[in-house]
Amino acid sequence: MPNGSHHQSGQHRRCISPTPARALACAKHSLDPGACLIDGAFDFSSIFVRVVHGVTIALAPGPAKTDIEDALMILGDLHRWLYRGKRPNWIAKILNRAWAAVFSTGVASNFLVTLEVTGRKSGRPISLPVVMAVVDGERYLVSMLGDNVNWVQNVRAAGGKASIRSGGREEIQLEEVPAGQRAPILKAYLQRAPGAQPHVPVNKDAPLAEFHQIAAAFPVFRIASNKTVPSPASPERLSGRDDSDDDLSWLDPPENMHDSAAWDRYWNGHLSNGIGPGLYDMMAGDPETAKVMAEMGIKTVLCAGSGISQEPRALAEAGFEVTALDLSPVAMKLAQTWNFGPADLERFLAPEQRKTTGSAHFIVGDLLDLKLCPGPFDMIIERCTLQNFPEEERGRALDALIARLTKNGTFLSHCHDGGWRPDREPFHPIRALFAERGWTIWVWSPSPRPAGRSAWIYRTTG
Repeated sequence: MPNGSHHQSGQHRRCISPTPARALACAKHSLDPGACLIDGAFDFSSIFVRVVHGVTIALAPGPAKTDIEDALMILGDLHRWLYRGKRPNWIAKILNRAWAAVFSTGVASNFLVTLEVTGRKSGRPISLPVVMAVVDGERYLVSMLGDNVNWVQNVRAAGGKASIRSGGREEIQLEEVPAGQRAPILKAYLQRAPGAQPHVPVNKDAPLAEFHQIAAAFPVFRIASNKTVPSPASPERLSGRDDSDDDLSWLDPPENMHDSAAWDRYWNGHLSNGIGPGLYDMMAGDPETAKVMAEMGIKTVLCAGSGISQEPRALAEAGFEVTALDLSPVAMKLAQTWNFGPADLERFLAPEQRKTTGSAHFIVGDLLDLKLCPGPFDMIIERCTLQNFPEEERGRALDALIARLTKNGTFLSHCHDGGWRPDREPFHPIRALFAERGWTIWVWSPSPRPAGRSAWIYRTTG
């Protein structure tokens, strides 16, 4: 049962607007991602919405063509605000992390990649999404924010040694281009990445002479390839397939929640299209969640229907004793063997939260089988699993999980509403089931957790 099979429920479980995976897949077929993201910056003429811990970040879809000039001015101001002081603010950082995960899968256009370079202060790999410009067959990276930005300083400190990921991993040497040779590259870059325009004081269609005047302010690096190695994601993962006729049906979860073979096909479909844990865990947690769990004295955790998520492994790194239960052998195998690295861990934990006392165990089976993982557990986490059950079966599935919880335990229930609009509350059908059972509902806030058993309601949209 998947973590991240985000669907609106009720009579029909198909989402109305894209989940992260569906949005990405649709982009493969019909959109130009270069119009959405450039050099770590998201162009908000597309939509990105997230509701977490009761906080909503919502931006409307692109405007009608009659309003395009006014809209571009607004988007330019927003873009500059996201990078005020030539540093990404917290919203930009969230988007950068998400799109770095997307681009590293290799399912976006081949000029959209994830750059990875060693941090000059931390010594850890730092990843960010970037757009490559191509001029006369050579590939280049451009800093839209100028000279004094972290990735540029990290590249220089590393002597130009870096890597790019787009399906596979390519070790590269970045060679800084002299200012006098940058003008045609900057022009090609703006043509490829229109989202950079608010930061560059020259129009993308301006003559080269104008680009020469500003070239010294914008570092450019030529990409020299050293070697390419296969992606470490999974032996089941395939890439480079021609899916121009794909109807995207592989994105829909099985109707039968108890058919393990169907769930294996579901996950194999995602893996064969290059979609792995990085994308599914975009909305699965953050360091604040683990911090609150530690403050509550949580020790044992059941992640129910966790699919390919890396959350069980991250929580184990935070010192919790974690059991992951899922119906799909394929999902459980990948969850354990995924190349769990710093980028995966950063989604869930801050460096100071790491400990050496935790553990993670992965069990294949149906959550309705009470002989499996009987507990009791201090906390149960289900992310977008119960909402995929047929309405008539949800209550039984919820009760099966409640039976595994300690007397004063916490139940985190996460629902994703792919069809949410600002004029209504995000969809969370499990909340009503908790209310029917007399549970205390806790929509996370800085206030203390209520006494006794409580339902921690977690919602995302988009």
